[in-house]
Amino acid sequence: MCSDDVIARASTAIGNNDLAALAAMSTEVMAIGQYKNDANCEYIMARYYLASGQADKVSDTISQLQRVLSAGGAYSTVFNPPAVNISDLRGSLATLKAQQKAGTQQISGDDLNEVDGQK
Repeated sequence: MCSDDVIARASTAIGNNDLAALAAMSTEVMAIGQYKNDANCEYIMARYYLASGQADKVSDTISQLQRVLSAGGAYSTVFNPPAVNISDLRGSLATLKAQQKAGTQQISGDDLNEVDGQK
């Protein structure tokens, strides 16, 4: 499962909207056994997929994250900025899809930071 160290490093990448760092974090997370059953790991993956413009993977990851949270999983308080809720992630996904229809391939850092700032 995703340790506090992984979460702290992912938080820095999320806060800085650093796609290269998020890509590295996603590789690290995917190497963790059973990462799909951990809300923190799935949240990191959702943020990576959003930042990299992978709408289908965002949708699948949000669905899995919803299942984990519904089964009693919870976000770590180590996330800084704090992890956003499923509704906000779905809103970011809708923004991403709209931008892709308009010809933009990834969600901008400003859009993600705006969601982070709401918490």
